[in-house]
Amino acid sequence: MKRLWGGGWGVTKQDRSARQWVRSCRGFPGFLRQPILPFLVSLSVATWPLLVQGATPPNTLITNRAVGAYSVGGVPLTASGVVAFTTAARTPSAITFFRHRLDGSGTNILVGPTQCRTSEKSDGPYIPTFGRAAPDGNSSLPRQVPLVPTTTYNVGDTIFIHLTDYDQNRDASQTETALVTVTVRGSLEKEVLKLNETGPNTGVFVGAITSNSGPLAAHDCALTISPNQELVVTYTDPVDKNDSTATGILIDPLGLVFNSATGAPINGAILTLLEATGGLPATVFGDDGISTYPSTITSGGEVTDSGGTVYRFPDGGYRFPFLRPGVYRLGVQPPAGHAYPSVVPDSLLQTLPGAPFSLIDGSRGGDLVITAASLSVIKMDIPLDPTFTTLFITKTAGRDHVAIGDVIPYRIEVSHPHPTLPVMDVRVRDTLPIGFRYRVGSAHVGAVRVPDPLISTDGRVLTFAVGDIPVATTVTLKYVVEVGAGARLGEAINQADATGTGNILSNTARAKVTVDEELFRSHSILMGRVIVGCSQSVEEDEEGLAGVRIYLEDGTYVITDPEGKWHIEGVTPGRHVVRLDESTLPRGYEVIPCDENGRLTGTSQFVDIQGGSLWRA
Repeated sequence: MKRLWGGGWGVTKQDRSARQWVRSCRGFPGFLRQPILPFLVSLSVATWPLLVQGATPPNTLITNRAVGAYSVGGVPLTASGVVAFTTAARTPSAITFFRHRLDGSGTNILVGPTQCRTSEKSDGPYIPTFGRAAPDGNSSLPRQVPLVPTTTYNVGDTIFIHLTDYDQNRDASQTETALVTVTVRGSLEKEVLKLNETGPNTGVFVGAITSNSGPLAAHDCALTISPNQELVVTYTDPVDKNDSTATGILIDPLGLVFNSATGAPINGAILTLLEATGGLPATVFGDDGISTYPSTITSGGEVTDSGGTVYRFPDGGYRFPFLRPGVYRLGVQPPAGHAYPSVVPDSLLQTLPGAPFSLIDGSRGGDLVITAASLSVIKMDIPLDPTFTTLFITKTAGRDHVAIGDVIPYRIEVSHPHPTLPVMDVRVRDTLPIGFRYRVGSAHVGAVRVPDPLISTDGRVLTFAVGDIPVATTVTLKYVVEVGAGARLGEAINQADATGTGNILSNTARAKVTVDEELFRSHSILMGRVIVGCSQSVEEDEEGLAGVRIYLEDGTYVITDPEGKWHIEGVTPGRHVVRLDESTLPRGYEVIPCDENGRLTGTSQFVDIQGGSLWRA
């Protein structure tokens, strides 16, 4: 082989056609001073990387393979390498709420300086929610903060939001950001936050914002919240609009002790949280997760934890902020005149004012299970039965749909669940819908006929004398009501309650029926016949003419049948014009006037229709 030496490039004779270039090796170490023969490279690419992002589906294997062939000192050599990767599939996003643990327990998560938007404009401006200070005020951000998942927050807490969306990890070398919207359900409160990625190439974004009970102001970089409100965080992947996540969490979820007859809050109930096994008082922590909190509290009262934090409850309200995972029970000492646990069914309690209530097994002394994921007591309301107001009433209608002139059988059940005290001189008052009237002689208690009720002057309020009701007894009252001409169409609701001696009151029961319009009440049917000749009787033996079109002034039309008959349904009251279409008459026929009262003009006839009737033309 001839060699061409020089300061530039050499070309071997046999490789001139392939255009393979070899650099001069002058000055290299000895073993490299051999002529370097042409270096042949073969590159095999399954799919060019630049096309992957726009054209290759997820989970596709991409393989790049390179092969080099060369010789040193006449010895042929080869080298090769393979690089493979798989295109990523889109991943769903997820939002988790965290709270800070002052005792240092939990998982250390990097929290960056969160920014919030100060206007409705999508481009900001954005300002830091905490300046340079960390939420706990200990050091500047970013820093590792011990956090634990939470299911509730308290007013004044720092709200930590944890977003996972690997799709937003667009640059593996950079710490990126993601936008979330924080709202309070039922409020105008709204904040837009820019969360920081916890590090390059993590796809996890964390941020924080404070809460308070001050005046409401959207886009002020602080959340104005109140107890029993729901905080909602919403996120939508800007690249994949189908990937949208919304997660809610309760603020200060207070339990409520309430009257099972009226729904009113009850103060003064002594509540003790106990361990289900052994019955010992439970260990309860305050809002900071460190300070001890009393295991016995009073509904509607106030308590102070070991850290000095004061908790004031609204009427009937109570709270046990934090518990270790376990199984608990709630011991209840009701105030005078009330009994626990309630014997009133949930279905009846949920009809009371203040409903819906949060009723679970623990509401009546059952187990309350606290998991590691929740760490706090879920919302649980406690019904108490009044011992001096122990009448419960239900009412049902025998029919769901009625029309004018129909009758409805009603059934009222008055229950007295108290185990020791009867209720004397019970009276049931029923208020009927407009147009409904009691049918005389229809009242029965059980199978026994009783005197008719006292009826108000307008006929709507009925007062039945039921008599005394013994302990643990249910009395059934039955009677019949007629639907009068003055009844209104649509839903008709009547309600009943019961009273007893000593100002004993019951709940209010309701029954609903739907008053439908009976046939022809407000509309009519217009009918007639096209006949051959001028018979005034229009008897069935007259010859009818088929295929003739009859129409009204509004364009409604029909075609006569083989006997010349026709009809139009649902005609509104008032004057109408019935017209015969001459173009549809068979050859050899023409219209002739048979009416001498002047109501027939050419091919048209005027009719005055009243509702609820049949009219013939």
